Amino acid sequence: MPDSLPEPDELTLLRAEMDSLNLSLRGVIQARARLARRIGVVKRARGLSLYDPEREGQMLRALMVEPEDGLAPERLAELLAEIIAACRESARHPDD
Repeated sequence: MPDSLPEPDELTLLRAEMDSLNLSLRGVIQARARLARRIGVVKRARGLSLYDPEREGQMLRALMVEPEDGLAPERLAELLAEIIAACRESARHPDD
């Protein structure tokens, strides 16, 4: 019988899946920040305010229409609002 490598256990597999999701999450957040910067450039060129609370509220409400199972809705809303705010801040400093 040939020597075979031990199969990874469930925890190892779940951690690998978490690592993959973390990389995806980082990529999506960074892509959102880059897009916010582009939007900021357009807004500045048009003389518009970077902060649009109505639009931010619309986005957040749309995301919370049917939150999937996972985090409590209140916590999810907090995290999403923080991501939106961080991207807005990024748009204030497009050369960073």
